Amino acid sequence: MEISLKGKNVILIGASGSIGNSILNQLILTGARVGATYNKTNITISDPSYKDILITKKVDVRDINELKSALQEFIKHFKKIDALIYNSGICEDSLFPIMKYKDWRSVLDVNLDGAFHAIKILSKEMIRQKDGKIITIASSKGLSGSYGQANYAASKAGLIGFSKSIARDLGRFGISVNAVCPGFMVTNLNRDRRDKELNAKNSSVLGCISNPQEIASFTVYLLSDYVNNVSGQIFNIDSRL
Repeated sequence: MEISLKGKNVILIGASGSIGNSILNQLILTGARVGATYNKTNITISDPSYKDILITKKVDVRDINELKSALQEFIKHFKKIDALIYNSGICEDSLFPIMKYKDWRSVLDVNLDGAFHAIKILSKEMIRQKDGKIITIASSKGLSGSYGQANYAASKAGLIGFSKSIARDLGRFGISVNAVCPGFMVTNLNRDRRDKELNAKNSSVLGCISNPQEIASFTVYLLSDYVNNVSGQIFNIDSRL
């Protein structure tokens, strides 16, 4: 089965980092035209022909005006928006009794509030079109909780509930909304936590951890024409029970 997104315009919020960069490269590989945002980490593209189908903007999703400006530029450039992937996310880990409120607020501002603002802006375009797909990149931590990550787990749990709720609101307009929950994988956010990697492998029924390419492939599959009657679903891409 060959997946092609040729002719489709996709907005990817959070295209840098391990998962974001993998999704971006997979989108380009399948022929999608992409409007991508990044913040601190540079975007790396493996396909040399990407310049014809990619525009990028440096955006801090906590700055609503900056986010709105970038999205409006994408809308003007592409005319029609077929899909949105919200992948922006940060961690500010600490045990809850000593967690600072600024770290709590910062994580929710990026992981959850950013999704609210981006989806609200772009869903209006999709409503006008009566068509569109939205995917949020949540986390298995939003389903199970996580030691020392009350803010991160809360933001991802919120993203899951948010995705299921707006799937109900937007379905009448032909817009699907689904959440993808990666399991543990080695990313720029946790590269120094060897203990977490070992624990994830030990608790996996397959004895392995997730990888960004797996998430990218599954996400792009959801955007393809092979999937048209799926919405309000939470996909846990993991082998831990």
